[in-house]
Amino acid sequence: MDEAYGQSKPLRVWLEHRDVGYVVATRRNDDMITTTMGTARADQLIGNLPAQAWCRLSAGAGAHGPREYWWARVPVPSDSHASTT
Repeated sequence: MDEAYGQSKPLRVWLEHRDVGYVVATRRNDDMITTTMGTARADQLIGNLPAQAWCRLSAGAGAHGPREYWWARVPVPSDSHASTT
């Protein structure tokens, strides 16, 4: 999801209550709550991930060629968005 949908708290809560994994774009200064790293700004969280946490994966074909991005998975508690503002 893009940043607009990534900022939709009701949508994230709806997905989490149904145990649906998701990926959202977010702002760099958004606070993220993780199960292993506590609370941190998104840019700080990314900066603290080890190099081996990242892998390059395809997000499918795009109009201008392959859409490949670097991805890292960070576990978050399932009720994290329900308890934050």
